Amino acid sequence: MNSNQNNWEWKKIGEICNLVRGSSPRPKGDPRYYYGKIPRLMISDITRDGMYTTPKTDFLTEEGAKLSRPMKKGEVIMAVSGNPGLATILTIDACIHDGFVGFRELNLEIKPEFLYYYLKFYKELHNSQSVGAVFKNLNTIQIKQFKMPVPPITTQKHIVEILARIEKIKRNREKLNEETNKIIPSILYKMFEEDKYHTEEIRNHVEEVNSRDPTKKPDDIFKYLDISGIDNQQGSIKEYKEIIGKDAPSRARREIKENDVIISTVRPNLNATALIPKVLNNQIASTGFCILRCKKTINPRYLFSITRQKRFVDNLVSKMKGASYPAITNNDILTFKISIPPIPLQNQFASIVERVESIKQKQNQATTEINALSDTLIQKAFNGELTN
Repeated sequence: MNSNQNNWEWKKIGEICNLVRGSSPRPKGDPRYYYGKIPRLMISDITRDGMYTTPKTDFLTEEGAKLSRPMKKGEVIMAVSGNPGLATILTIDACIHDGFVGFRELNLEIKPEFLYYYLKFYKELHNSQSVGAVFKNLNTIQIKQFKMPVPPITTQKHIVEILARIEKIKRNREKLNEETNKIIPSILYKMFEEDKYHTEEIRNHVEEVNSRDPTKKPDDIFKYLDISGIDNQQGSIKEYKEIIGKDAPSRARREIKENDVIISTVRPNLNATALIPKVLNNQIASTGFCILRCKKTINPRYLFSITRQKRFVDNLVSKMKGASYPAITNNDILTFKISIPPIPLQNQFASIVERVESIKQKQNQATTEINALSDTLIQKAFNGELTN
């Protein structure tokens, strides 16, 4: 125990507040209980960082609210199913779904905000230690037994102020990242999506791609890219494997070169696309990718940007076949029609994209550093290292 924790009491949650379980009026959809004006929070309304917006669809009548569990603004609630351990502080009066527990009538010795941050810390602590069973089947009896520190109120306020500050920085950073992600689609639309140019199938502007069997050189080491190596959120390559030829997977047959655009033909709704970097030039990818190698009539960054757009993804999703393993064919991609503006304009767009991508990389690095700082601060807070 840190010396600063000497004046901290440890109490069971059941000793410092009353727990109530959310509920859902039955039968579901009964107009006596549903379709009113009183909001009811669902697990899906809460984001990973404990934020939420007022529900748009799930509202109860006054009769429904009586059968549910009304909670007050400023009270803490926590999910016990869906995403067990996910906590939030209510910013409105609302009823809660039966996947939540509410923490009511907190003793004066504990601040709701301090409880909220401790629940977040407790959840992450157990996630990092892979003790997932702690949160798989939560019930009010278990939660009442959770022990938490109860430092002096002045210390709680100090900890809450620091953690609230870093949380605000994290949210502002996320908003900035979201705005940056909108830049390229906006520019793409303004420059090329206003019916100014003729459209053609992608197949007219890409070359044939060779296959290569790495097992024919059993002692050579090659870099192998499969679908799990794609960060579909960023549209980038997060990892690849180095494999000796004799151990090559049967799907390791697609030859890739720098600036190839690769698109996963499996579960296209996930939008696993990327632009091949120099480090993977002349290496091998899975046959689960469609490889687009651009002719001189199209800029690779321009084509790649198109593959990241909703219109492109929606088109591929409409052609998916198979329920358990939904997939498309290379032909589904090659026959997709795109605008073909003059190469100088494509090159101008590619130059802008490079600058934006450079900004995004710096923002991602900043986000990583902020998240690391947040983790450090929350650890210090509950180890007694953020005292006055």
